[in-house]
Amino acid sequence: MISIVIPLYNKEQQVARTLRSVLGQTFREFEVVVVDDGSTDNSVAVVRGFDDSRIRIVGQPNSGVAAARNRGIAEAHYDLVAFVDADDEWKPEYLQTQYELYCKYPGCSVFATAYEFRKPSDEIVKARFNRRPFDGGSGLLDEYFMVASKFDPPLWTSAVMVRKSALQAVGGFQVGVKSGEDLLTWARLACRGSIACCDIHWRCIVRVTVILVLPNRMTLWAINLRFCLAATAVCRG
Repeated sequence: MISIVIPLYNKEQQVARTLRSVLGQTFREFEVVVVDDGSTDNSVAVVRGFDDSRIRIVGQPNSGVAAARNRGIAEAHYDLVAFVDADDEWKPEYLQTQYELYCKYPGCSVFATAYEFRKPSDEIVKARFNRRPFDGGSGLLDEYFMVASKFDPPLWTSAVMVRKSALQAVGGFQVGVKSGEDLLTWARLACRGSIACCDIHWRCIVRVTVILVLPNRMTLWAINLRFCLAATAVCRG
């Protein structure tokens, strides 16, 4: 079983699409923990409109996305935790791909797939990755910081599944960081062991990709490099 955590804050126009992509997964053994982070619009009403017993809504005062994800981790009933933001979506076989990675690499705590960006114009653009230690298919990402130092992040929150115990061991997501709090978490996890990745979206897009909204790619690259450097210092410390 997999616990899916969705942090929610004022996404009434997007969250239905996200939930439909989650409920449409070919892998069916999961729960959905929606953490309402003090939404002031009709986001919660939209979620309540889905008649599915696997969905739970947990409310809290507005505390930021890191605190919302941490609350979702605490509420998760299962050790495998997958994240998806309330304005992102999964292709139908995403969870099945993650579960296969988990079965193939049982010694890992972090599992990731390739992903795509959806621009505001609705154009879909594949993520660009620095050189990976494996050529297509799946493999272990041992040199996380080398790969993460250039181009798009090798891990994106909506395309990652992590063992709950591993998340708790690194303290979850750092509250108070305005941007890149997820990059710090992935870097801390990378310091503790290998990451299992599936990287074949150019051969089978439906199977392994996540669609994400991104306004400025160059900004993302700069943020990623900055947090890689910061996280490297943390790991050394």
